[in-house]
Amino acid sequence: MKQRLFATWTRNFYSAFAVLLGLKFALAGNNIFGTEGFESGFKILFRFPLLIGNDIFGAAILAALISIACIPWLKRGGGDRGVLITSLLFQVPHALLAAVSFFTTIYVGGPLNKEVIELADGGAAPVAGEAPAIWSSVSQYLGAGQISCLLGAVLVAAGVCWFFPRLAKGLGARIKLLITAALVIEFALGVLLLPWLINGHLWGVRIHTFGLERSAGIEMGWSYVKPAFSWMRGSSAEIEDEFVFDLSSIAGAKSDRLEPLMAGAAREKTNVIVISLESVASTYIREDPSRMPFLAGTADRDGAISMGNHYTVWPQTMKAFFSLFCSELPYPTYRSIALVNPTIRCESLSEVLHKNGYYTALITSADLAYDRKRRFFQHRDFDMFMDMRDMPGRENVWGDSWGLDERLAVKHILDLASEKRDERFFVFYEMVTAHHPYYACAQHEDNPLDEFSSYVRALGYIDDRIRDIVEGIDRLGLSKETLVAIVSDHGEGFGQHPGSKGHGAKVYQENVHVPFALIGPQLAGLRGEATFPTSHIDIAPTILGLLGLDIPCTMKGRDLSSSRKPAVVLFGGRPPGAQKGLVDGKWKYIVEDNGMELLFDLSVDPSEKKNLIGENKDLAGKFEKMLDDWSVFSENLIENYSEIRKRNSCAPR
Repeated sequence: MKQRLFATWTRNFYSAFAVLLGLKFALAGNNIFGTEGFESGFKILFRFPLLIGNDIFGAAILAALISIACIPWLKRGGGDRGVLITSLLFQVPHALLAAVSFFTTIYVGGPLNKEVIELADGGAAPVAGEAPAIWSSVSQYLGAGQISCLLGAVLVAAGVCWFFPRLAKGLGARIKLLITAALVIEFALGVLLLPWLINGHLWGVRIHTFGLERSAGIEMGWSYVKPAFSWMRGSSAEIEDEFVFDLSSIAGAKSDRLEPLMAGAAREKTNVIVISLESVASTYIREDPSRMPFLAGTADRDGAISMGNHYTVWPQTMKAFFSLFCSELPYPTYRSIALVNPTIRCESLSEVLHKNGYYTALITSADLAYDRKRRFFQHRDFDMFMDMRDMPGRENVWGDSWGLDERLAVKHILDLASEKRDERFFVFYEMVTAHHPYYACAQHEDNPLDEFSSYVRALGYIDDRIRDIVEGIDRLGLSKETLVAIVSDHGEGFGQHPGSKGHGAKVYQENVHVPFALIGPQLAGLRGEATFPTSHIDIAPTILGLLGLDIPCTMKGRDLSSSRKPAVVLFGGRPPGAQKGLVDGKWKYIVEDNGMELLFDLSVDPSEKKNLIGENKDLAGKFEKMLDDWSVFSENLIENYSEIRKRNSCAPR
């Protein structure tokens, strides 16, 4: 019985491991020939022994589970067919999970797990019988290659499971011993040794595995088990103030330059239009010639200032919107404010303007049901909502499950401006164009390009719509009484760094460094670019400052028109493959969820290629502690906002 049980375990171990090993080689190849580039990515081959320890561990656990399930068959003395069928009932789903995790690792930064599944659920269809919006993006990746990979993984699992007894008989005892020894060494390297090496050196080479050490089964299982052990986690966080987080510079950053925005003059009773771009990173509009010439030209336009070093708080739309409106740091996990505390009693930008007599409108070409955005915005004193579901004229324009042609939304914004010209208005306009799959109109969909070319074309389309709004306000004679703010929710990655594809997990420059520009009468006679790092939490206070309105005590950002006090800019990303990071003056620090640390000097390395962590351990340690403190602070504050605010001097009046 014991011998047959061990034979069953061995058979299933090698079946599962063959699938995982093949996909791991494919991921390494993707790094070499894709995200990381050949010269740097080729080094991953020398670290490959560190990458498969978790695969060995995962295959061993799966084999043990299958062996237990096969015990009734083994007790019968025969039952070979039952053992095979039982094995395949486990092996086939595992192979499919591993293959799907291979693609999620490429596209969203890590293996399939609880968080990915819950994030996908955020795109649930709001209309019965209609495909979720996220399907428009996912479907782009379902081609012959992907289907072949899924089938190939299943065939490998089934084939090894079927033929293994015959293959094993042909191997000598020495070969079996060598294979076993190699697997034991690999397990020790990848599971026991790697955690100690992740930020150190091995044989003179700095260890950077790009998250490839993760294994599909282990990642999926642990993501569901981990919350049960959350009470065991210790914390070294030291929170002095439970309502205000200290963002003072750690590296001693200075801002001696007189920034052009600070020469602006507050002007009351000015209309406000905030244009939120979708997935637009600064890196793509700063090249010459610019892909967005109108937006790029704001720094040279009279009455306009560009914030050249601006960062989103999170490469996820609803996260960014919460910080933009409430001037609060975001919740430190993947869950958006709409899931954690949608009625949070911050005093948002729209609420303050509404209390000061503004007509407030939210107009978006997207779907407010996606990511439960409406659950948050319905508590923000908007007089009017208009999205792709109820926008007049939507039946006559191009659209997909993500949204509508932006030209229709622009028309309604200008119509509202004309209608409300005798009263003050605030419009928040959320664009959807530049979200994957990067279609902007029917002509784009009928003329498919490669992904990046489609994205660049979408940027040009967005730039034209920004121009339409600014010039349209001018034609209405409202330019001298309308402040226009243009900002992106987050950036978009195209493989510049490992795992940096799309948005959500990573916080490299292409993911979090975004445009922010202001055009309005408060800036008359001014032009130029501000250079100190700024954040989404600074947007609402700055707009209110330029309007001459009091800034609520709940807002934690700076009024950039009156303050140039250096501050640390924080940002994070969602799992899998999550990173958190900060910018403090010239320094940018990133820590990955596997413990890997990165430190870049952006003044000389804006592309984030040279990791300086080894020479700056003390500084990195201070940065890491700040990120840990932020996680504890924001989780506590946002979950218990009303109680904490009541205990603070900022209690509601």
